[in-house]
Amino acid sequence: MSRLTFILLCLLVFCIPWQEMAVIPGMTTASVLLGGATLFVAGLAVLIRVRVRKWPPALVVLAFYVVWTLASMFWSISFEHSVARGITFLQVFFFVGLIYQFADTQDRIVWVMLSYIGGASVSLVTLFAELQAVNAPSNGLERLTGGDMNQNDLAATLCIAIVMAAYLAIRPAAKIVLLRKLLWAFVPCAAIGVLLTASRMGIIGLAVDIVVIALMAKVKGIKTIIALLIVACATAYYVPRIVSVQVFDRFAEGTQAHTFQERVEYWRVGLKYWTSHPIQGAGAGCFRLLTESELEKPNVSHNTFVTILVETGVVGFVLAAVFWFLLFKMIRRLPRLERALWLGVFAVWATCSMALTWEYHKDTWLIYGLLMAHYAAILARRSRQASAIPRQFPERSRYDVVRQKENSRSVYP
Repeated sequence: MSRLTFILLCLLVFCIPWQEMAVIPGMTTASVLLGGATLFVAGLAVLIRVRVRKWPPALVVLAFYVVWTLASMFWSISFEHSVARGITFLQVFFFVGLIYQFADTQDRIVWVMLSYIGGASVSLVTLFAELQAVNAPSNGLERLTGGDMNQNDLAATLCIAIVMAAYLAIRPAAKIVLLRKLLWAFVPCAAIGVLLTASRMGIIGLAVDIVVIALMAKVKGIKTIIALLIVACATAYYVPRIVSVQVFDRFAEGTQAHTFQERVEYWRVGLKYWTSHPIQGAGAGCFRLLTESELEKPNVSHNTFVTILVETGVVGFVLAAVFWFLLFKMIRRLPRLERALWLGVFAVWATCSMALTWEYHKDTWLIYGLLMAHYAAILARRSRQASAIPRQFPERSRYDVVRQKENSRSVYP
């Protein structure tokens, strides 16, 4: 039952990067159905024989954060919106719990990462198919994407998948040569895909990827550095032949871009409301309603941190900050390669979250669950290794032996 649950969990993770395309006509998305099936089978597994793992402090704090978002419906400016968003938070929290419970070994964690990379590859293939359809490069700016995904969401997904793919290709246990080659091939293809989305945030995330992969390659030595140089040369060769110059011109606009100025207005409106309700906030899922009253084009904040502060107030933001701090403490205690992996993943996530409303997205909560599960798996492996080493007792002197015999004698005749 545990194995079946894990298989369903991997299928769910596989659908996350392209869930907008995985829609069952007349019903819902495949990820929602898989999530329900996984939760049902996991419940049966726990009832039958699977022992529930002890929660780490970070997961406990995350549970309090979810409870606070659910409680925000009682003072929300829109009860319906807060209930809907609260249910979403409850669902993704169960998703984190499933990952922590059933991805309990490093091999299983590798399979979850491979599932996410595989899902990102589906979006990448559809993106390149769209590239062929528009016959890019063209004279104008073409912002491509996979299926119906938002360009910024796809860019963030690919940036995160790039770090995971590089880690799996570099790690010592990656002994399957074909798999390592496929993972290395994914890195330049995904990097070009990020550029084709013409996402400013994606290009910054890609720069973070380059730094992180360089650090991981430095940890593993000269062979990995050579492989990285080959990947970099391949990327540099194909970028000017596939990506139009207008993409880089768009990135050069920086904070002068019209879309950035619009987002600043969203932040201003949201923070203006927050200053009058700093403790409890406006209620989960209500940021867009705040902009409807003051702006002609209402929208979400396009900033995860601003959204958390405005919607859940100081209490929610402090709980989230404590949770991130506990995750950072976990990262500090990991081995060098795994530390570079998760620092890179969170650096990419934080960069992308400055332009995305990702506080409730499955990608964000997948990262939360995978890190806690990876940390617990490494601790368990270290514990097993320590228990397997026979304890060495120092040799006792003749004086100690004689004293032990004297102490063991009875005081009665």
